[in-house]
Amino acid sequence: MKKSDANPNATIQIDRSDVLEALVEELPDDGAARHTPPPLPPEAFDPALTVPEEAPPASGMRSLVWGIVLVLVVGGAIVGGLKVGDLLSPAPVASSPASVAPPPTVTVPPAATQAAPTPGVITIPTVELGSPR
Repeated sequence: MKKSDANPNATIQIDRSDVLEALVEELPDDGAARHTPPPLPPEAFDPALTVPEEAPPASGMRSLVWGIVLVLVVGGAIVGGLKVGDLLSPAPVASSPASVAPPPTVTVPPAATQAAPTPGVITIPTVELGSPR
């Protein structure tokens, strides 16, 4: 078989005939022995070593018990998480109803709303959204 000239710019050059020859050389030629499995040992026919054909069916009660255990574990995890969250969060300040004063009303003149911006402060204008009519 004649090989083609090598390309100096190519990194790897493989002819199709080289691949086919390599595949044919790797295949073993055992004939009929390649198609039949080896014989079983004599102890494989011992009736004491046979595997039962069917496993016993799983009971419905066992599945029910595992379902209840799963619900209890998830419920306990939720309750525990809430308890830990209550312990870690600060307690709200309780105020008596008599000490609650109405917020003071402040009137802002229109000129004060257009004050010059202070460095480091971002002023965002108020935008009122209404329903489209």
